[in-house]
Amino acid sequence: MNTDTTPLISVIMPAYNMSRYIADSIQSVVEQTYPNWELLIINDGSTDNTAKVVKSFSDTRIRYFEKQNGGVSSARNVGLDKMHGDLFCFLDADDQLPDYSLAARGSRMKEQPEIDIMDGGVMIMDGKMDEVNNVYWPSHTGLIANLFIRVDENFFFGPNLMLRNRNISCRFNERMTHLEDLWFYTELAWKGNLKYDHVSDVVYHYRRHESSASSNLKGIEKGFHEYFKNVSELPGITNAQLSYLKKRIRRILFRSYIKRGNIIKAIKILKKY
Repeated sequence: MNTDTTPLISVIMPAYNMSRYIADSIQSVVEQTYPNWELLIINDGSTDNTAKVVKSFSDTRIRYFEKQNGGVSSARNVGLDKMHGDLFCFLDADDQLPDYSLAARGSRMKEQPEIDIMDGGVMIMDGKMDEVNNVYWPSHTGLIANLFIRVDENFFFGPNLMLRNRNISCRFNERMTHLEDLWFYTELAWKGNLKYDHVSDVVYHYRRHESSASSNLKGIEKGFHEYFKNVSELPGITNAQLSYLKKRIRRILFRSYIKRGNIIKAIKILKKY
């Protein structure tokens, strides 16, 4: 743990074949107004020029690791095992942080030591990062586990959260390729009774393109199946909470398939859930 009065923030970036985008993602960390950070880049067996791009940066705060391909969850777990930060957050290798992202969240968490998770606004961008498709603004404060379990529609579930490093024991479920971040946050919040707050700044720029995890409905459906199974095994979870979660999953998947014009699959979702 860092003993400096300014908390060290670890930014964990998994990367697989992201040479097209990763330079801009790294640069967005280098340009942070908050200076006390480390960027852990975990190359998950890329076969493109990802390694070459990463090694072109000379900032000593960047730490680079290579591993055999095992998926985004295993790459993030390497980052969790290697990080030194008092606080930590994630950044996907095709997304970017506004230059005040770490300062806004880190300063607030320093002021409020009772807060475990800090959120902020998220801009959903197009594939070229030229246009804003949507903006998510959080509003909740306080205990958070129940809202995570409900997959509350007022939350953007992604790498936009900053967490306090309390020697956490939870790790990403490496079987999950979708919603793995939602389950990670849920398990942490439920078992640790974590408190949540948010800043009024935009803290994350999310790039939505054809290869984004959020574009793969089949993967998302499988992820929800795994998520429901994992939630059902949490100690103290109630039948009422599981019933609500099942209805929420059904609604999300039904509306998603309808939006894609897949009426047959949408009807199957109603029968399945």
